[in-house]
Order: sequence, then structure tokens, then C-alpha cells
Amino acid sequence: MPQRLLLGDGRGVAIRRVKISLTTGGFLEGSPEVVREHVLRDARHAMGRDKEGRPAAYVVTPDRRLPEWQVEVELHSSPLPHNDPDKTWHDWVEHLSSVVMVFFCDDLSSATLTDLVAQRLSGMDEELWTEHATEWSF
Repeated sequence: MPQRLLLGDGRGVAIRRVKISLTTGGFLEGSPEVVREHVLRDARHAMGRDKEGRPAAYVVTPDRRLPEWQVEVELHSSPLPHNDPDKTWHDWVEHLSSVVMVFFCDDLSSATLTDLVAQRLSGMDEELWTEHATEWSF
């Protein structure tokens, strides 16, 4: 059974798309500081984010040097229940939101992708999700 992913405040999320690439792929030269600056700036645009009015990707910035791998994950979620007495669960079922999260790591073999994502999601709350979310309905 797959592990359930939760934000720090309990919102359930599901992985919908993943892209893993070498962090410094495409760079032929440059100081570590310059490469880091470009990689982190470009990460905001992962999976087409920060274009056409969509919020920027949520980037988990590494503390020091850039790790070897850049992982982009598109996450989908139903909204948290609202305390609106005029709304029922059925009013919210078809409304979803998505966030693209980008994080960096050196080791992709010691944990599952789900575990790697879960570690980063524990620091994300509803406010941060909303800041980076694209809301949509079907």
C-alpha cells in the first residue's frame, strides 16, 4: 500500500508527475556560486510554473552547495474541509489544486521517492501550499 503524503498541517497530497535531473546539467563552466544562483532561479519555473500567471514552484533551497540531483514533483490535492455551513462535501469534491515542489539531494538510492517527498512536505503548511498552488476544477 502506498504511503500517504501529508503536509505539516494534515492536507493529503498525491504525486502526479516527477522529473529528476542532474542539478548542474547544461552548465559547462562557472563558479559554484554563479551556478547555484542560476539553478535556484530557474527552479522557480519548473514544469512550466511562474508563467502565464501560474504561481512559482515551491523550491526547497539547499543549505550549502548544490546536491547532485534536482527533483521536480507535481503534487495534487483536494482542498481542506471548509467551515462554511452553506457548503457540503459535494460542493468541494471537484475542486483540486496542484503545487510543483523542487528539492535537491545527493542520494536517490537510500530512500524511496515517496519518502524523499514526505520529508520535504513535513515543513509545508496550508499557507505555503496556497501561496504556490494553482486551483482548478473539473
